[in-house]
Amino acid sequence: MIAIVSLVLLAAALLMAHSSPATGYEISIYASTPVLVWILLVLACAGGVFLIVHQVVTEQYERSRIWLIGFLILLLVHVSILYIPYIRGYASWQGDNLTHWGHLKDILTTGHFTKYNSYPVTHTVLAQAVSVTGLPLGTTANLSTCFLSVGYILSAYLLATAVLPHKGQQMLAAALAAAVIPFGLYHVCVMPNGWSIMLFPLLLYAVLKCDNWPHLVIALLLVVLYPFFHPLSSLMVAAALIAIVLLRLALRYVFGGTRGTGGEPALGRIVTLAAINLAILFPWLLSFKEHAARERLLWRQLLTGGTDVIGGMGQQLNKADVHGLGFLTLLVKMYGVELILMGTAMIGGYLLIRRLRSAARDAKFLGLLALLGLMLLFGSLYLLYLVGVPGLGAIGAQRLLAYTVMPTLALSGFALYHLVTRFGHGLPASAITFCVVLLTAVLSLLSLYDSPYRLRPNVQITQMEMTGMRWFIETKDRSLGTTYILSSVKRHADALLGVTEAERREAEEADIRQYAPQIPDHFGYGVYPTLGDQYSKDTYAAITAYDTTVYDTVWKQVGRFTRSDFAQLQEDPTVAKIYTNGELKVYLIHGLG
Repeated sequence: MIAIVSLVLLAAALLMAHSSPATGYEISIYASTPVLVWILLVLACAGGVFLIVHQVVTEQYERSRIWLIGFLILLLVHVSILYIPYIRGYASWQGDNLTHWGHLKDILTTGHFTKYNSYPVTHTVLAQAVSVTGLPLGTTANLSTCFLSVGYILSAYLLATAVLPHKGQQMLAAALAAAVIPFGLYHVCVMPNGWSIMLFPLLLYAVLKCDNWPHLVIALLLVVLYPFFHPLSSLMVAAALIAIVLLRLALRYVFGGTRGTGGEPALGRIVTLAAINLAILFPWLLSFKEHAARERLLWRQLLTGGTDVIGGMGQQLNKADVHGLGFLTLLVKMYGVELILMGTAMIGGYLLIRRLRSAARDAKFLGLLALLGLMLLFGSLYLLYLVGVPGLGAIGAQRLLAYTVMPTLALSGFALYHLVTRFGHGLPASAITFCVVLLTAVLSLLSLYDSPYRLRPNVQITQMEMTGMRWFIETKDRSLGTTYILSSVKRHADALLGVTEAERREAEEADIRQYAPQIPDHFGYGVYPTLGDQYSKDTYAAITAYDTTVYDTVWKQVGRFTRSDFAQLQEDPTVAKIYTNGELKVYLIHGLG
């Protein structure tokens, strides 16, 4: 009955979302989508979680497969949440996502990836999907990452079966994996780093099982592909493999060997996999100018010191006027999911270490201990980045929080099952376990898409914005440059023209530049009488609905632009409006300087 009700609620949520399409830029998808949609999705998720938790607490999974129905419901809810934006008509997302569209366009146009593409695996897979299905490029890109997200859930369950000895522990880890959507837009956008993180559990599963040849082949295939997926992920793969080997050697030294259940991966195989990964990674990185520049930055940071990350965060919070209780509330909103998962995993790690002397010779517990070691390794690197240790900023260590969360699911399942057994499989155990999983799921839902809830504007791109940018990029006078507020025209050019053509125009014609000077705050009206006085020659300005909305709403405290600034722009005699479609306005600034 619960399963049927959950599926009905899910269907009703999707129909309601489809009947309320987006009509333009939305500062928050949560506020613009009928609130009943989110309530129905949460209720459907609660039904799936309840079925799994009830089966674990009552131990009925030994003779019943109802927990699989609960798992299926959670998968359907997961997919529905990720597809809500496209059901409502979103075109895309800002930032790197558009550039990856451009790399995909290059492959479809030329038949190969170009010299600008250092992440070819993601784009090659997408190009094959477009060729096989015949779907438009944008549709394929938008729908693709969800498949990786589902794969992440399934591989997290496989990893749990490899490191957790009890079926109930594995089921709770699976419930967390399916109900919770960590590290935000990595599950939505086309991002090679996100794709590579979501393949990490599969790699660890194959490595921990590489004592047999089928799993060894899978592990070998993945370590060969990882350098072409993303350099940071490839580096973390090597670090993880080396950490597993060192941990195993330390345990052998402490306990005098690992006799017992067998099924342990040979350390020589793991060392070989790490060596293969690094042998491919560094020559590949050195063949790209962008990565050579990052390596020079790494060297400079090692010589001169790292960046003050916490100080920079403090400055941003001061601009947004966030202090005291507001800071703690924002901390929970932004990192509540990570804090719950890591806190629960630390409890699981403590329980594991208590059992270490009796379980150290069990291959599954050794695998679980390896996950604890990886969580501590990645977490320590992230903390070192926050305190400004030189070099970590150059490798993009701000992304390490996602790697830290990845090993927590199995450890959390281990901790929650201990809670169930401690309370004697009764109502208190059911209630606490159910609430922990559902609370984490709700927090992850609220933090999945950027919104004022997290002091961030929605990074939506509308259909009309893409249409307007296409007209502008294709018809503009290429002898004139372009300026902007937040929405870089170069990103749109990557998606619409392909990265190769966009780079050619940036290098040869310089009319579209990724790092072009932005429009000054308040259009400079506090210092100059007109905008044209600040430019030495004519320049285009492309301003989106996103640009005109964010500083009047979620970032109002920052004070960069106000409504009166945009009103004054309309009256500026040096500015001519040449295009508008409601989502994009293009101006020609007559330079007087």
